[in-house]
Amino acid sequence: MIALEVSSLKADSTFNTDLMLDNQFLLCTPPCPLTPAIIKALNEWSFREVVSESPAKKEIIRDPDDETNRNEASKINIGNTSDVSDMFIEEVVDSQTEKIKEQIKLLENQKPDEDAKMEYVRQIYNEYMNYINRIYITYATRKHLNVNEISSTVKKLCSFISENHHYILRVSPNDESYNKNIIVSHSMRSTVIAVTIAQQLKLSEAKIAEIGVACILHEIGQMRIPPQLYLTDKPLSPSERAKLNTHPILSYNILKECGFSQEIQQAVLEHHEKENGQGYPRKLTAEKISLYAKIISVACSFEALTAPRRYKDEKTAYTAMTELLKNEGTPYNPAVVKALLLSLSMYSLGSYVYLSNGKIARVVDTNTADPKNPVVQLADGSKQIIKTSDLTTRVMRTLTKKETEDFLSQDNKA
Repeated sequence: MIALEVSSLKADSTFNTDLMLDNQFLLCTPPCPLTPAIIKALNEWSFREVVSESPAKKEIIRDPDDETNRNEASKINIGNTSDVSDMFIEEVVDSQTEKIKEQIKLLENQKPDEDAKMEYVRQIYNEYMNYINRIYITYATRKHLNVNEISSTVKKLCSFISENHHYILRVSPNDESYNKNIIVSHSMRSTVIAVTIAQQLKLSEAKIAEIGVACILHEIGQMRIPPQLYLTDKPLSPSERAKLNTHPILSYNILKECGFSQEIQQAVLEHHEKENGQGYPRKLTAEKISLYAKIISVACSFEALTAPRRYKDEKTAYTAMTELLKNEGTPYNPAVVKALLLSLSMYSLGSYVYLSNGKIARVVDTNTADPKNPVVQLADGSKQIIKTSDLTTRVMRTLTKKETEDFLSQDNKA
């Protein structure tokens, strides 16, 4: 290992290799700079030396005032960056966290009948969206996250997901609302999926709650990156991509500074790692990636495939699940992908499908014994429930978005 004296470190310098306190504790990873807060902490705790992770490489410290470094930074920071808080303030329905929590409590105390259940779940879902919105606003404007308050609220969210599994997985924002607040929408949808996977894996309530917290906050580092980098629908340059790929490290540092558990910090840091070592930021292989991160990785990938985006049409759950099951190059953990499949089946709850008998039906439940043959309800007015099967009535394919819209439009006219 290459030893470096703490007294020689400069704030905002970057390194060619990982900088470590020892062989376990990561301080920063390229291309992230060494923050003043880290140097301050090293001095307060009387550390005299840090080490490089890769002794085979010559360590080069780049001074932030160096001309080459400034030129590289100019390539990364494209355009003028507006106040990131503006991105979210427009979308906040209720600006006070306590009011949001009171509204959730009020709705949860209602006892809706079966016909109103879906709308009830949708309302609760939207209130949790508002709550996540508030978390990101609070950090963007005050650089503060309340660990205990967030953890307590996420525990309630996990219970709500467990109790309303068959309804909440059917909730998804429309294209316009999703793209207006993409980070919050992605965090909420990914959290629902990740918690569902964790519950399928029979993890403890405490671990499920930690996964929920990590998934809600895994994109918080984006608040320190120019929004043009993650809102654009144009291809990024290599330097822009490198800057965007620092967000797991930025998120990790934020959660470490705010006092979240090591397990949550690690999950956020590793959520873009792949089991085949092709992920980032550290190119870890399967045995070195935490279970929390493996779950969030699968949840985020499935969410991204099925989400509406400005630059692409969302894929059906069937297509997305097929891509994950192919697992080419083994980027995802097979047990986690299987848990996703058992939770969602090959067809998303609420989707409309063509059946082999020529009828159209809506998927209303999963079939853990045979995920490709879900439970459906005929959409012909009879509302008959059918358990599909390869031997009797089977699903032929999912209706496209346009076909679903046309079918529902005709049904409403009738």
